[in-house]
Amino acid sequence: MAAKSNSSVQSPVIGSWTFDSNGCEETYHFSADGIRTVTANQEVVKARYQLRALRPQQGLYLITDTVISDNGKPDCSGDTSVMTGDTVQLLMRFQESPKRFSFCFDDALLGCVGPFIHND
Repeated sequence: MAAKSNSSVQSPVIGSWTFDSNGCEETYHFSADGIRTVTANQEVVKARYQLRALRPQQGLYLITDTVISDNGKPDCSGDTSVMTGDTVQLLMRFQESPKRFSFCFDDALLGCVGPFIHND
């Protein structure tokens, strides 16, 4: 019996997610066509993303994200940097009840930001 390919598995990231960053709401929308849109304070960022399952049974995925546009306005930390063209890879750790994820910067899953709560 052939193994099921990752491409046939429904992506857990599709939809809208919200994170409260010290009273400032960040909203991430991941569409099925591979586009991510983020609004945070006055900033609006669009990126192309790819999600790859690492250990899906544990909710662990790798996201590769390339920014295609950034309006350069202040984000929730007041930063106004323009990230157009930047590519980053992060771990995403998904959990249920409530449906949420965190971005993690290391394999030990200690340096994480979140949780982002599913809105749909």
